[in-house]
Amino acid sequence: MKLLSLIFSLLIIITLNGCKSNTSNYQDSAKNDQLFAFAKLYGDAKYFCPSDEAAALDWDAFALYGTSRILELKDNSGFIPLIDELFSPIVPELKIYSVAEKDSNDLISQLNYDSSQLTTSW
Repeated sequence: MKLLSLIFSLLIIITLNGCKSNTSNYQDSAKNDQLFAFAKLYGDAKYFCPSDEAAALDWDAFALYGTSRILELKDNSGFIPLIDELFSPIVPELKIYSVAEKDSNDLISQLNYDSSQLTTSW
């Protein structure tokens, strides 16, 4: 009888721990997206940035530091400034935009660029 009550109690605890609110799931999803974006930018900077700063950087320590800073964020509004703060000393030419800002800062759209006029040669 005690074993049955123990199993029942454990099932209730497991079930209650598994029930999270939609807000928590949204925050987890947003945090995962932020970590994914950081990891992608990290890889691009580590393997393709030709700067002296990138060559001299301890990339493992930078990955740990950047991840911890992202996990400390309370909301999405601080993500782009944080990424800019982290990567601007390494990749000074890097410009980071939100999706809304990208359209207004897109040089090709500002020039009324016509891709049919593009010629490529070697």
